[in-house]
This record gives sequence, C-alpha cells and structure tokens, in this order.
Amino acid sequence: MDEAGARRRNHWVNHIARHAHAKPGAAYLRFEGRTVTWAQIHERVAVIAAALRERGVRAGDRVAIMMTNRPEFLETMFAANALGAIVARSISGSPIAGEDHHRQRTCRRP
Repeated sequence: MDEAGARRRNHWVNHIARHAHAKPGAAYLRFEGRTVTWAQIHERVAVIAAALRERGVRAGDRVAIMMTNRPEFLETMFAANALGAIVARSISGSPIAGEDHHRQRTCRRP
C-alpha cells in the first residue's frame, strides 16, 4: 500500500486531526496528573511520524514498540498508523520483553 492509501485508511489519525481542528484545547487524555490536549497529540503524532519516515518506515512495514503503558505508546502507535505501518506491541517489564528485544535487534527487513 502506498502512503496515499495509508492516509485513507488511518482512521485513528483522521479522528485525532478532526478533534484537533474542532476542539484543540480540549483534553484528549489524562495520565499521572498530566493532561494532553487534542492539539498536542496531533502535533506529537506528526513529529513522531516524520521521525519514523526519516528512518525508512513505510506503509506495510512492521514497527515493534516496546514501552510501558503511557501516552508515548499511543503517540508512537498512531504515528506508525499514519504511515500505514503495522504495530507489534511488547510491554516492557513483561517476562518475554528481553526475548522481544533480542528479536527486534536480530530480525531485519527482507
């Protein structure tokens, strides 16, 4: 799938963009005493998507995300979605997290 096709299908990112436009200052998420607005999540997703794109992530690629449950996980997941990439999640601190980390470092794109 090309990036134009990915943009048509990335409903999460489209949802964020609509809310960022309609109510930018409204709370999107509250986490550990911090409030993230729709405008902030929209901007963070764009920044992370650009960084992933610079590193060669394209539509159809698999992206492994290894982190704890926190807003940054969602930002990264949505950024990968914006590019049409497929997210594989690993919760750090889980019993197999070390194994997943090893797999991420040793597996390369064909």
